[in-house]
Amino acid sequence: MYIVKDLNSMVETLKLYHRINKEKLTVNGVMDSNIIEKIYVDALPNNALLEKVLLKKTTFLVGKRGTGKSTIVARAQHQIRKEKEYLSVYINAKTVFELSKGTISVSEEIDEILSSRELKQLIILKTFLEEFSKSLKEELQSENNSMFTWLSRKSRDRKVNAIVKDIEQIFTDRTSINVSKRLLKNTRDTNAKETTIGGSATVDSTGVISPGITSGFKENEERSVESNEVFIRYLDMNNLISKIKKIVDTCRRYGIFLFIDDYSEMKSEDRKTFTEHIIQPFYHTAKDFIFLKVAAYPDQIEYGNLESKKYDYISIDMYDIYGKTNITDLEEKATLFTKRLIENRLENYTNNKIEDLFDFDSFNSSNECFKYLFYASMCIPRELGLILDNCLQSHVFHGKKINRSALIEAAERSYHENIESFYSRKLAATDIDGDDKAELVLQQELIRSLIEIAQGNKKALAGIDNNYFRDLTEVPTSHFRVNKEYEHILAPLEFNNYIYKLGELVGKGNSKDLSNNTETLYSFNFGLCHAKKIIYGKPNGKDGKFYQQRSLNYSSKIGDLVSESRSISCEDGHTFSIEELGLIQNLGMNCPTCIKQNQKFVKCKEVHNKSFDRPSVLEEIKWSEAEISILTAIYKYEARGKENITASLLEDEIDLTSYSIGKRCQKLAEDNFVNRIKKNPYSYSLTEESRAILVNADIVAADVEVEV
Repeated sequence: MYIVKDLNSMVETLKLYHRINKEKLTVNGVMDSNIIEKIYVDALPNNALLEKVLLKKTTFLVGKRGTGKSTIVARAQHQIRKEKEYLSVYINAKTVFELSKGTISVSEEIDEILSSRELKQLIILKTFLEEFSKSLKEELQSENNSMFTWLSRKSRDRKVNAIVKDIEQIFTDRTSINVSKRLLKNTRDTNAKETTIGGSATVDSTGVISPGITSGFKENEERSVESNEVFIRYLDMNNLISKIKKIVDTCRRYGIFLFIDDYSEMKSEDRKTFTEHIIQPFYHTAKDFIFLKVAAYPDQIEYGNLESKKYDYISIDMYDIYGKTNITDLEEKATLFTKRLIENRLENYTNNKIEDLFDFDSFNSSNECFKYLFYASMCIPRELGLILDNCLQSHVFHGKKINRSALIEAAERSYHENIESFYSRKLAATDIDGDDKAELVLQQELIRSLIEIAQGNKKALAGIDNNYFRDLTEVPTSHFRVNKEYEHILAPLEFNNYIYKLGELVGKGNSKDLSNNTETLYSFNFGLCHAKKIIYGKPNGKDGKFYQQRSLNYSSKIGDLVSESRSISCEDGHTFSIEELGLIQNLGMNCPTCIKQNQKFVKCKEVHNKSFDRPSVLEEIKWSEAEISILTAIYKYEARGKENITASLLEDEIDLTSYSIGKRCQKLAEDNFVNRIKKNPYSYSLTEESRAILVNADIVAADVEVEV
């Protein structure tokens, strides 16, 4: 017998966004202080990932959305609380930036002596430390103690509060800012010298261009000294660190594990600022007792001047965890992890066994069932939660077990709802700049082209004179390869779950002009394959060399598309192909034709040749990216028959805080795109106008008939 509430709780714990705490993991409405320990499933034996995160050093915990970074952080914090040897503090980097942007002043006297850049830096650090203090107090107050220890704790907390007030005073006390107006004025009156490094070139008598490097000094009246150096002189960081150390000693602990989440949710410039003003100072001045743990996305980290050999980089993406060269081994390990994840959640949230939920008779074996679940989710717990949620809605709650058809249908539905319209949603936003939009257009064209190639090859390769295709009437084309040099071009598609990286192979008949013989194997999203009629996997009876066939290497086709989409142009109108970018970069982005013909230096820039034609239905619409995320989430909940859609509910679906969602919904309601119903809290629904716009602009997928 199924209990709907229990099964819903089970899948919701897999789908969680943001910080995970015991309140979000309640079992039958009861909070269990040890629940995170019970449901945690490490991707490696003996909790190897967890143990590495708990090492006393700076760590970057890296993975795509939904891969389980927040779960690992929650499990690590639980272990620290349990052992009571160290303090644990959780900071949301994006929240720090959102809060700091609402602050324009520290104090009238401090504002006067700092430049706007320095003031911004001070405000960010002040906001960070306010969030630090808030999180620390929450951690200390949540401790379970005996009466005797409780009395001791009250005394400790009073001392901690006094130190926290001392820290807060640093930012408002004029004497704590170690600089005078006279020093500041003298610094600004001095012409700082700015080193500039650029490209140069010489042309010999035969017309051959030789690139070179030039350096010099540029006078700059406005810039004083390096901001970070000035800031360290303004604010006595050693004094600040010593006060934090005093908190550690007062609590009788050895140090602090400082978890920083949502780091990569910030824009690139904000990440640089956060690294420069927060991560670097703490890393360099307090790494003996403050251990930074930064949760981030791949290729969205600004390391600043951190020493690469002195911090850990832990990737939790399947490709890095389970090996890059043995595809069969990867699939076996990933399938086992998927099975353990489901069995664990069933055990802790329901009274059901695995065979109560799945119809193993519809598969060749129970292992094939879990392999399908792996294919559909690719070891991303949040994706697995979405797939299982679809299965509950379509089958389990109607008294039917989850069979093969149900899994395929659920994967296809998840693709339509969560992935297919990603680029349409991004391009519809009015707050994305031109260069970013041009890159999004290229990615949209790229996935369309890859799908078309796979669809064409399904018939075109069948029956050709090749042992792997000769006896087939339709060829599975879900997997393809590219040369390693093209990996960075496909990275956004991989990050957004259109495709997945599965391994590395030695190329068989590599494309010309490619310097690396190593190729990367990808697969399309499982749901995408069924939606686009692409056969998934490899044929029965064929070995792994099926994936190495020459016709499944798409490097040259990707290269052609990139060449068509981008070019390089100089201010005098000379145009070059994108393949010549390396040469032009060696010339300091100066035009080689201008150098050769006119002996002058004219700058080149990269040009995007494809543009986005905004749907006519959006002509008068000015939705931001955040607003589109909110509208899309409301649409999705309404499509599932959900009522009373609140900001807190939407927070579980998108990467925005409930406060931010509430403010934006107020504006959307004023513009008649959202119905805002006054309850406690407010409830939201779409107006007919906004629903029609979302569908007609392909921002959401209209109801789709799923064929299995």
